[in-house]
Amino acid sequence: MDDTANLKLPYIMAAQAQKHVTHNEAIRALDAIVQLGVIDRDLTVPPASPTNGERYIVAVGATGAWAGKDGQIAAWQENVWMFYGPQEGWLAWVSDEGQLYAWSGTAWVQVSDSDMQNIPMLGLNTTADVTNRLAVSSPATLFSHEGNGHQIKVNKNAAADTASLLFQTGWSGRAEMGTAGNDDFSVKVSPDGAAWNEAMVIDKDTGNIGFGTITPQAKVHCVADNGRAFLMTGDAADGSGDSAHGAMLVLSHNSPGNRQFSLADSDSGNAVRFIGSLIDGYNFLTRARQILALGTSTHGIRVNGATDAVGPVIGRTYIRPASFTAATMPSAATSGAGAMIYVSDEAGGAVPAFSDGSNWRRMTDRAVVS
Repeated sequence: MDDTANLKLPYIMAAQAQKHVTHNEAIRALDAIVQLGVIDRDLTVPPASPTNGERYIVAVGATGAWAGKDGQIAAWQENVWMFYGPQEGWLAWVSDEGQLYAWSGTAWVQVSDSDMQNIPMLGLNTTADVTNRLAVSSPATLFSHEGNGHQIKVNKNAAADTASLLFQTGWSGRAEMGTAGNDDFSVKVSPDGAAWNEAMVIDKDTGNIGFGTITPQAKVHCVADNGRAFLMTGDAADGSGDSAHGAMLVLSHNSPGNRQFSLADSDSGNAVRFIGSLIDGYNFLTRARQILALGTSTHGIRVNGATDAVGPVIGRTYIRPASFTAATMPSAATSGAGAMIYVSDEAGGAVPAFSDGSNWRRMTDRAVVS
């Protein structure tokens, strides 16, 4: 055997002449391949003015003095290129990339890439397992952009599978949001991790939102089997507990003024002001009408329709106007023509009365109440 098995260093043979030549050859090889660091690995042509001791990985398809030496270590030593064939497992630091490469037996492979790809599991400050193959124990986890936006993707195999975020307390589920068992987006909560309540569902086909139902039939669909389906509290006041200076709830069809339903509007004390304004632009009717107002500043209840409305108003119970004495009757002018009251101590006996805009008149004979 003339050379060493791994580094191919020449042995000094017995009775060999010029022993220093063999020794120097081995020293030169050690200088080239021990603590291996190369300048570049992409060159196919040797540099024009190399410095003694510089090393390169010869790129595939090299020409000139490097021809036929693809993948080998080229070292400029004593004004000549020396070549060393790598062995599987050799490591080389490539200076111009700042990366570590390993010889696989057929090619130089970046160590960081081969090390971090297709890892079966990874635990950061904790232990990963076959279910939680990526596990992190940390006060926070940061995902940031690289110049623009950033997405976190949770992908599932089929609609019947689950893709979700699960929030736990003591490893017991308390809230979950995502697509679980289908492709509708849902939010669920649990008091114990076993029994779950579906709080909200968004239908994937329509975008309808359901509360208390998994098949919402409208843009917002609330269902309560027992109890309230919807509750809103507050007075919409701006400092006064008995005055509403802005609408608390308005359901509008196309623009302000064409309201479908309004709670606590700007008139102080309104409970329900508008139900069913007509919409401008129909060719058969272009004016809006106020159907019902409860609790305005001047009326307890006011029913008012378009001037050409026809048909009866039918009540299935009695109507009772407010009762007053002759001394406590409100102003007929302020109440407005058509207002009705009941006068309990009118001189001719208790009688219902109406306002003509100036006076309260008995309904029995139109005489002014006295």
